[in-house]
Amino acid sequence: MALAVVRDLRAARTLAGEDELAEFETDLLAGFVLARASAGLTDGTIRGDVSHLEQVREWFGRPLWELVPADVDRYFATALRGAPSGTRLARAAALGVYFEFVELRHKVELHALTGRVVECPIDEMNRPRGSKDAKLRIPPRSGEIETLFRGWAEEMATCRKYAPTARNYTVARLLTEVGLRVNEARRLDLDDIKWDLGPFGKLHVRHGKGSRGSGPKERMVPLVNNAGRTLRWFIEDVWGHFNADHTRPGTPLFPSERVALDGSAVRVGYDALRAGLVTATAAYLPNWTGRLTPHVLRHYCASQLYLDGVDLISIQEMLGHRWVATTMRYVHIHRSRVEQAWLAGQDRAARRLTGLVPGPDAHHTDDHADRHAAVRPRYPWLHRALHLAHRHAEAHGWSPVLRRAAQRVLTALLAEHRPGDLVLASAAQLTANKACVNAATIVELLDDMDVVLEDRSKPSTAGLSASSKPCPARSAPTCTTGPAHSSTAAPGAAHATPPPRSSTSTPCTRQCWAGRTTTPTCAR
Repeated sequence: MALAVVRDLRAARTLAGEDELAEFETDLLAGFVLARASAGLTDGTIRGDVSHLEQVREWFGRPLWELVPADVDRYFATALRGAPSGTRLARAAALGVYFEFVELRHKVELHALTGRVVECPIDEMNRPRGSKDAKLRIPPRSGEIETLFRGWAEEMATCRKYAPTARNYTVARLLTEVGLRVNEARRLDLDDIKWDLGPFGKLHVRHGKGSRGSGPKERMVPLVNNAGRTLRWFIEDVWGHFNADHTRPGTPLFPSERVALDGSAVRVGYDALRAGLVTATAAYLPNWTGRLTPHVLRHYCASQLYLDGVDLISIQEMLGHRWVATTMRYVHIHRSRVEQAWLAGQDRAARRLTGLVPGPDAHHTDDHADRHAAVRPRYPWLHRALHLAHRHAEAHGWSPVLRRAAQRVLTALLAEHRPGDLVLASAAQLTANKACVNAATIVELLDDMDVVLEDRSKPSTAGLSASSKPCPARSAPTCTTGPAHSSTAAPGAAHATPPPRSSTSTPCTRQCWAGRTTTPTCAR
């Protein structure tokens, strides 16, 4: 078999000049925009991608198809080093989509024009990491929102332009009452109000935000929270001031002061609505100047619906979220699952330790509603005492056995405690001695809570450490040093007979248990 010479049948052409490449770059970007529009992406998404590409092009100074991984490394490591993670991710995504478009449709043509094989410069090594989670937004309180709208309503009586002020007021009210996005509200038509649907009427939101650039997503929003009354007032008393024709199809619900060439009303712009809210906030809610945005009002609506008992699925449907996890970000500042779990845990711990003294919880059931109905614990003194005992045990290195014993003593003393009651120190000492727990520590914990009354004639000052071990019982209340304490004895060995007391015996310097009425012991 012989080898043959292979020749390219296409006509040979020279590399393109600068003018031709500039025209081709413009056509390439126009084709990219057209392709993204044909995929159903919204104008805002396409505009954002083009903005990212233009910023990279301005930094690079040459056509984007000349980018190599080293250029992208330098760009993200220097120009975008301190940028937010969302900006870095969005710019990398825009570059990735652009190079995917170029490789699929114009790779061969670019090779013929420039002699360059185009490849995406973003790889697994330089791709930005991070997440695009939205920042935490804490909405104002109900009283602050009422103050804002009360002052805004009073302004309409003396303002220079009544109709625009009332329009901006109504849009802000809708954002607060039914959680619309500002672009969804301004693109409503007069015919989108369906008064006959449901008990309150509904809004047909035709230009809802689609997830991941999927385009407008329609939904029906019920006019709850007096939103129907707000819209009726606006249509009957304000809408006619704009000189719009309600019989014309597509007449906007919130028109602008301007009129189109054909005489039809023009929709109000996003900037006008946002500026109206900024002005009203600065005048009537100055503490929120620069922080109260239309989206914060949407968060406020979701939070109030959650506090009013509306379930998450209904809030998700009303706000137009695709995932309930997104809705949970709107209401999580008011969710008390962690607090309720902590209170339930404290309640269960208290019930486990109530075996010594039967209290009001003796007939308590394990019903789910019972465990989670109360917001406050039934016995705050007992819960605080158990917490103090736990902290004291950790600080002094107690074993779990000693800690639980101390908690049982506190439970016996405080199970039936009521406001204003005091625990006698002698009673605390007697209960601690029966449970073989350091009485001084129990009295100290009760004293920290201000619920102990010292009634002993001579309060004890000595106390045992948590790791001390008692000596065998003695017949006399005073310990003496002697052969029984010989270092040759095995650890923990019991004395067969107590040592005889001598007139020259010296008092034991070891710490003894305080308050023992019988068989006192000595700590080694």
